[in-house]
Amino acid sequence: MKISETGPRKVNLFMLLYFIWYIIGVQILLGIGAYFIISFFPDISDSDYIINLMLLQDALLLLLPILLAIKLLGDGAPEVIKVKGLSVWNVIYIVMTGFLMLPVMQFISAVTSLFCPDTSEAVQEAIFSSHFSVGFLIMAVVPAVLEETMFRGLVCGGLRKFGRKRAMVLSAFYFGLFHLNGYQIPYAMFSGIILAITAEYAGTILAPILLHFTINGVQVGAYYYYNSLSDVLTESASEAEELTLTLSDVLLLGVTAAVFFVLLLLMLRGFIRYNKKRRITAEVLEAETPGAEVSEKYRFIDIFLIINVLFVGAYLVFYPYLETFLEAFASAA
Repeated sequence: MKISETGPRKVNLFMLLYFIWYIIGVQILLGIGAYFIISFFPDISDSDYIINLMLLQDALLLLLPILLAIKLLGDGAPEVIKVKGLSVWNVIYIVMTGFLMLPVMQFISAVTSLFCPDTSEAVQEAIFSSHFSVGFLIMAVVPAVLEETMFRGLVCGGLRKFGRKRAMVLSAFYFGLFHLNGYQIPYAMFSGIILAITAEYAGTILAPILLHFTINGVQVGAYYYYNSLSDVLTESASEAEELTLTLSDVLLLGVTAAVFFVLLLLMLRGFIRYNKKRRITAEVLEAETPGAEVSEKYRFIDIFLIINVLFVGAYLVFYPYLETFLEAFASAA
């Protein structure tokens, strides 16, 4: 398939089919997988059980659609998913960007936590109760490679010819919806924009993979490090569990985030200027010329995008009720 034959409408349709597969198909297969895991390994621990389900989910949710899309793109795949080496300066810029993003993402998470609970906490705790290498693989390595190939590769790369800036925004938008968690969606959309910037200006999918890996890797490493201090902090553990995030805490985080956000913008400015001078990404320079205007027929907002928003929104609203029903049904069974 030629990249010129994709277009925003086809990408939006692809994402609609993807979310249907994600919310319905994958959940059914995960239920079947869970049944077989428990049947063959009745004494399996909660941590190992969730780890196996997460690996199965990654295979069904990300790896399978990526392989299918690459197969459909055929010879056009390398044009969409660009793989080039990173210079030393690009590596430095990207790693520093990841560290500067963390306080901003923490502030966004703090704000959303006032309105939306984090529904992924139980899963994360189960994974982090395993060995460091396992948690690092599942939480840092696999998401960085597969999620970036999907969203900064297939989605953003597939839309690049139809409007680079809008492609970056739409890929970030879908990246947020992908998390299916009201707590995670805002900071995922924010990080999605930065990830798309690194992909487009560095001209390679390795850039957002490295940035994603840096962000998740630091968080995973910090969790295991502080968890290793649990024996020292045992006396204050019960008190810490009772602490809740207050408005003053959020405001304090906001001040810190504002400082880091300014530093982040300066870092991105340096990164963009560096890559413009090196002319790593020819599409970036072409898109900034007057002749690179996008035709009006390529509309990024269409019926499929609207259905995506409504479909994911309905899931977020009704999932808690569905989860309660399933738990009651399981208890009765």
